[in-house]
Amino acid sequence: MAAGVAHEFRNPLTSIKGFAQLLQQGNEKPEYIELILSEVGRLEAMGIFNNCQTPSSENAGS
Repeated sequence: MAAGVAHEFRNPLTSIKGFAQLLQQGNEKPEYIELILSEVGRLEAMGIFNNCQTPSSENAGS
């Protein structure tokens, strides 16, 4: 089961990385941006960003 979960995270991340590299090389196509945003949406739908919060100013000095 863990392998299946890892696979669901790796797929969008691989797509994002690949299309970001294409953009970096100067291959700027609107569909690349659309695909990146779509894959980020998949990750957001899985809830992986829910626990990635920045520390509050109250905890910054701790």
